[in-house]
Amino acid sequence: MFVYSCVALLALVQLGSSLRCYDCSGNSTTDPCATPSKHKQFNVECAPEKTACIFENITISTEPPKFIRSCGTAKSCVDMPKESNVTCITCQTDLCNSASILFPSLVSGSILIFVVKSLFNF
Repeated sequence: MFVYSCVALLALVQLGSSLRCYDCSGNSTTDPCATPSKHKQFNVECAPEKTACIFENITISTEPPKFIRSCGTAKSCVDMPKESNVTCITCQTDLCNSASILFPSLVSGSILIFVVKSLFNF
């Protein structure tokens, strides 16, 4: 009976797992990193101390835009220099640093503007 109790107890213990993020960089929309969910090699398990996924978009007028996806911490973007040409976003769920997931606010913002404009006849 003791053995069965131990086995049952062990079955209830959840094993810890690390966060999974996309880890890659690129500089064009045709780069494989632009669509990381289509490329399994970019799907990585983060180190235990890395508790967030990071997405950085760097725009310099003389160069093509560059983007970086990686593992980091929730403060990774806070610690970055405040430059107008760098957009940095952190998130804490598995594989959350893909472009399609990170930019729903653009669609939401467009819908909000349309609704407000319709309501107030601007």
